[in-house]
Amino acid sequence: MDEDDRPFKDFGLLHSLNFMYLTMAHQGDGQIEPEEMEKSAEFIFKYAIESESLRVQGFQAVDDYAREAITKSLEVYQEFLNMGRDKVFEVYSVLLGNTIKSFPPEYLGRIYDELYAVAEADGSVTGGEKVILEKTAKAWGLDR
Repeated sequence: MDEDDRPFKDFGLLHSLNFMYLTMAHQGDGQIEPEEMEKSAEFIFKYAIESESLRVQGFQAVDDYAREAITKSLEVYQEFLNMGRDKVFEVYSVLLGNTIKSFPPEYLGRIYDELYAVAEADGSVTGGEKVILEKTAKAWGLDR
C-alpha cells in the first residue's frame, strides 16, 4: 500500500480527538446523534482556536483546519467501521496511548470530561459508553 493511501496520512491531534469522540458517540449505543456531532465539533473548534500556530494564521486558518479535521476523521472512522467494531476499538486504544504521549497530563482529565460530555449529549450515558469511559480513565490513570 502506498503511503498516500493510508487512512492516517495527515492525521493530527484534532483528527485523533475527533475520532475518539466519534467512537464514544457511536460505539456506546450504535448511532451518532446530531447532538453528539455538535458537541464533538464544539470541542474541535475550541482546540483549534487555542492553537497558537493556527491563530497566528488568522481565523480562516483556524476554521479551515477544524473543519478539515472533522471531515477527515469522519472518513477515517467510516473506513475502520467498515472493518468492524473491533477494528474501531483497536484504533481507539492506539489513540488512547498516543494521547498520553501527545498531551500534557493536565489535558487528559479535560479530554476525558469531553468524552463524557459527548456520551451524554444525546440525553443519557449508555452502558456501552460507560465501559469506554471506564477503560479510558484506567488507561490514563484517572480517578473517575
